[in-house]
Amino acid sequence: MRGRWSPGFRAGLRWLSGIAVICGSLWFNALTALAAAAAGALVGGVTAAVGHLGTPIVILSLATGIALFGLMPLHERLRIVARLEKRLGFDLSYATFRWQHWLLAVAGYCGMMVIWGLGAVVLAASLQPGISLSTGAAVIAGMCLSWLIGTLVAIAPAGLGVREAAMALALANLPGRLGLVLPIATRILLIVVDLALEAVALAILWYRRTQPLRNSD
Repeated sequence: MRGRWSPGFRAGLRWLSGIAVICGSLWFNALTALAAAAAGALVGGVTAAVGHLGTPIVILSLATGIALFGLMPLHERLRIVARLEKRLGFDLSYATFRWQHWLLAVAGYCGMMVIWGLGAVVLAASLQPGISLSTGAAVIAGMCLSWLIGTLVAIAPAGLGVREAAMALALANLPGRLGLVLPIATRILLIVVDLALEAVALAILWYRRTQPLRNSD
């Protein structure tokens, strides 16, 4: 059978296979990003309620989180991946995101959002000691919701400017100048952490490249 296939036909099959892999990867990455966005909105909404950031912010955040979380049941009902498999004729089971996987992904990202927000709470406590529980919750909400807004504005690299403006607006009622200082301080801290991680990654890459040379000597 293989001998009857022309080189052009086999090349077309390889091209279609590559397209299927790319589509599956993009779909998987999109669902992962949606899980992170749903977690950010849910954690932001709950902590906004505890932090007394206002009923409109709480309702909008929780509604957004619930809507994003509900996309997975909608996806399973519409059987999007199964339809792509049938139309393209390729196995896309690796791109399937089951309900259990979705729940674990959102829960995991919720935990990450809380830990990320607690880092900002520690920074806020160092800038202004003795902050209350509601203030700490408001800081977590500001971190989560500003990250979500900064991510949605694709034209801003890493949400630069947009994230800080949203966070300053959300935390405008914090005591002192914490609402103005904290967005800038967290951005500087994030830049330092990113640079440190990149330096570690480059050091590991350099070590792995030089290791074979050392072993040959």
